[in-house]
Amino acid sequence: MNARLATLVVVLSLLWMLNAAAEPKAMSPKTYAAIQAAQALMDANLPGQAVEALQGQAASLAEQPYDLAMVLQIQAHAELARDDPNTAAELLERCLNLNTLADKERLALLYTLAQVSMLAQRYDSAARHMSRWLAETPTPKAEAHALLGSAHLQAKRYAQAIEPLRRAIELSDSPLESWYQALLGAYFETKRLDRCTALLRDMIRRFPQRDGYWRQLGQVELARRRYREALVAMDLAYLRGALNAEQDLLTLAQLRLQQGTPYPAAELLEKEIGRGRIHASASRWELTANAWYQAKETTKSMEALRRASKIKGATGSLRIRLAQLYLEARQWDTAQASLDELLSKTTLDDDDRGQAWLLLGIARHGAQSPQEARAAFTQAAKLASSRDQARQWLGYLDNTD
Repeated sequence: MNARLATLVVVLSLLWMLNAAAEPKAMSPKTYAAIQAAQALMDANLPGQAVEALQGQAASLAEQPYDLAMVLQIQAHAELARDDPNTAAELLERCLNLNTLADKERLALLYTLAQVSMLAQRYDSAARHMSRWLAETPTPKAEAHALLGSAHLQAKRYAQAIEPLRRAIELSDSPLESWYQALLGAYFETKRLDRCTALLRDMIRRFPQRDGYWRQLGQVELARRRYREALVAMDLAYLRGALNAEQDLLTLAQLRLQQGTPYPAAELLEKEIGRGRIHASASRWELTANAWYQAKETTKSMEALRRASKIKGATGSLRIRLAQLYLEARQWDTAQASLDELLSKTTLDDDDRGQAWLLLGIARHGAQSPQEARAAFTQAAKLASSRDQARQWLGYLDNTD
């Protein structure tokens, strides 16, 4: 039996004893003896036998509602002891509907019934009983509001969950972390993202050891398109070791890029690819190369693109981009070798093929090989994507011959 069920078993035992003490003369000796016998079976860890004995007793009490109410409560106790909260809730419902308990005992039963209904996942019943209890209780404790909010939340009535959960946190000197989490869920489901931000900041202050709340704050700020605030939160989450999933790490890298800090973005990508937490795919290395390029680290960008180009599935466009970097670095021979290999071994679409021939012509021109350059430009001029630029180069070569 789990801890929560065990607690409720004790609550029900106390509830039954409270009722028995409140009106000792109202219960017949026969019923009292039957309940005592059932309790002995419970104490011997035989709840199944207790249930069987009580079922027979309950069947004979149609004309004795108070006795029946007592039997139903102890029977619910036994059902909880054998981990059957659904049957326990049904028994307590029957007990309540007898309308035989005094107000104080009825209120105690309402509260317990709400708790048992939650265990039985009867969330509508739990909310109904707790709402009724709250309406009749002048100074309810925080836990009662929290239970009502949780019932609404589990029933997906997110808007109705907000006020009781908020009230529970407000009333308590030491509100449970689970109450904050439930309220956060209700705010998020109702798209009250500004409330999510404020609540998460409060949670970070109250539960500083929970580094994951920085990650959640970053995600909420991202959803609000507050990218600078999202970056701050995600950076702190990363520093605290709360970012581990590949998508979270990629999000942080992209935020760094977006906010104009490409060097840290590139460092992050390269580090996490090395650690294996970001998959070493061609697209991930290409993103790393772009970050290094934005950081004006051309050599590191070329190295990242080299890695990308060696991976199966690397696109022709990616290899063309690598050749462009070689040209920017005036590495003519390296660019020629790369483009020769690309054109001879790779299936390219017309756009990429035209671009590759054009770049090869530029590389050959840079290497002082005008005739070979002319041959490459002539091939580029045959394709629509590179025709205009290739003709300009051919015209230039004609004028300089």
